[in-house]
Amino acid sequence: MPISTISKPYTAANPNTTDSAWRFFPQRSGASESNVFVVVDQPMVVWAAGLAGDDAIALQVTPDGTNFTDFYLFDVPVQLTITNVLIVIKVPGKYRFRKAVGGSSAVVTGMPSTMTHDPDIPLTLPAAGATGATGATGPSGPFGGVALVGELRDLSLSTTADQAIEILATRYLIHSIIVNNRSNDDEVPQGGIYTEANKTGDALVDASQLYAAVHPYENIFCTMTTEGGYVREETEIYFSLTVAVATLTADIFVYAYVFDTE
Repeated sequence: MPISTISKPYTAANPNTTDSAWRFFPQRSGASESNVFVVVDQPMVVWAAGLAGDDAIALQVTPDGTNFTDFYLFDVPVQLTITNVLIVIKVPGKYRFRKAVGGSSAVVTGMPSTMTHDPDIPLTLPAAGATGATGATGPSGPFGGVALVGELRDLSLSTTADQAIEILATRYLIHSIIVNNRSNDDEVPQGGIYTEANKTGDALVDASQLYAAVHPYENIFCTMTTEGGYVREETEIYFSLTVAVATLTADIFVYAYVFDTE
């Protein structure tokens, strides 16, 4: 709750009677100065009503806790007057108000700006405790995305011989195999991709796969077999045509989810 002075506290001719009581942290009667109040880290807001003429209520501060002096800011005394009815005190310290000049009724009210606790109690939060130990690292996910694990440039489409594609992973799940950059558009080779040479092992792409494209840079997505959908560990796979064409080349790219632990 805000704490105020009673009316008529600043009669210059009679500053020390009961009519001159202060009710400012807490009431204090018969004195020209208010009780001392403390600003710690909670700003104090003070305002005056009913000031008139040359009324002046000076703010005082003590540097040693005992002796008070008027508070000056850039050589100007900080006072409540008819033209300055509000003071916000943010600088930590001990303060009081002094009736400097008075000739009319006035009421002075002051309160901490947050009104959450006694103004003598700082709002400083308690220090943080020590950081706890870091917990164990959880298991890694199965993969972090699709990676290019193998490629062969200038793949010959004019031979039925095996053409090995090195796989730069030790445990992986093939996402897609793409052929593009054909050197011409006229003829259509056919063949599969195998886990072992001489068209043996598992067929990852069936021998019936056609490598036809409308234009050289069109991507041809190979159709994967059931075996192609399993997790693989081969470090080489083999492109091997059953139907070759004359003087035709292309590029082939293998993309996969990688399960390697290193």
